[in-house]
Amino acid sequence: MKIPALRGRARANNLLILETLASEGSLLKYDVHKRLKKNGIAEYSTVTRRIDSLRKKGYLDVAGRRITERGKRKAESMYGLTWKGFIASLVSENVRRNALQVIERNPLLTFPEKELVISVLGEIFTQQELDDIITSILAAYLRVIPNLETLREENLWIWLLEIREIPFPENFQLSKLPQDSLELLDNSTILQIIKQRILPMISEYEERFYVLFQFFKILNELGDFIKKLQPEDKPSKRLKEHLKTFRLEEKLRELEKQQVYPY
Repeated sequence: MKIPALRGRARANNLLILETLASEGSLLKYDVHKRLKKNGIAEYSTVTRRIDSLRKKGYLDVAGRRITERGKRKAESMYGLTWKGFIASLVSENVRRNALQVIERNPLLTFPEKELVISVLGEIFTQQELDDIITSILAAYLRVIPNLETLREENLWIWLLEIREIPFPENFQLSKLPQDSLELLDNSTILQIIKQRILPMISEYEERFYVLFQFFKILNELGDFIKKLQPEDKPSKRLKEHLKTFRLEEKLRELEKQQVYPY
């Protein structure tokens, strides 16, 4: 009842479209229709109406364009799941079972370091454990939200904070997750990810934050000088004189050489 697109007469067709886009990624309307013919949706107009409706309600959006292989071979819009559409598609057991692949294939489902997060999750959870986790979180999430269609896309995650209890299956446990988190390093894939992705990222952020620190240190030194000025001191003249010995331009050029521009 919290997902209006999955109730009423259009429920079955809407779910078929969401499942198709979830499993295959963004597609043209024509491609969706070709795949759904065998499921009983004979009319192309039915598919176009359903896709337009799902897009209007926030479940789908344009996810690129592609030259068609039929007719005048013109560029047409491809449609993919939004996060709202992804949540609705999780009603399907097949989507839940392949959730990581669904996120990977759908370009509108973005978040920082997406590829890295998917790789790690795939290593520490079995497919059944992911299904159990997603099913349990979905049930708890749908209990707390008012109505999926009334939520703004950017506010979807805020409602996770309202969850007080997640109904995991009885005797649920994570078979691949060690009690000592450092033992994750024994997994060759995770160790390689850390070496190739995490450590270079840390080094990059260390350098960036160091340069930012130096930049604000320069500003703070100027601030300390300005704090001591009084109106009768002719502050503008005193500051100009101070800047001659402060070497501000030289210090900023030195920061520029490090290829980071925090100002």
